Amino acid sequence: MLQQKFVDLFARGSDVILSVAERDVVLTYVLRILADGGLSVITLHFEEIVAEKVRASYQRTTARDVYDLFQFQQRPFDRDLVRTLAVLKCWLVGDPFDPDRFFANIRSGRYEWGDLTRLIRRDRRPETETVIAGCMEGYRFLQDLSPYEAELAKDPHQRRKDLFESILKGLSPLS
Repeated sequence: MLQQKFVDLFARGSDVILSVAERDVVLTYVLRILADGGLSVITLHFEEIVAEKVRASYQRTTARDVYDLFQFQQRPFDRDLVRTLAVLKCWLVGDPFDPDRFFANIRSGRYEWGDLTRLIRRDRRPETETVIAGCMEGYRFLQDLSPYEAELAKDPHQRRKDLFESILKGLSPLS
């Protein structure tokens, strides 16, 4: 029940493709005192979070999206799954994924980098060029669309529901 409420709340902005999962909370000193035995939260799989951020940065020019992608690419995740999810998510919103457009957006630097000043301490904020280069390199795998993903990415009118369903069924469930 709680998981469905989480999905319903999140789905107002985007479609959740993978099931949500209950994850342990990393306990800080204060949480250790309060938790008395551990805490868990309902959350999206990390790959779905990354794919959603790819979709967001594909469709808008928000510096926070690119910065988040820069941070995410430094962590381990299933890159093939992220690519597939990004293609599916873009298709679901009627804006099929084009890797060239994604990288052109990143390269363009058309972001309002000043927005990050209120979010990230100056001594922790990487140079814009570092963020762009990190995203260009870290998400290079998005160019390697499978034949099915490439075909779905050529369907701006969402006519290939059969192909979407086929790709969706081929996703491995995560634990």
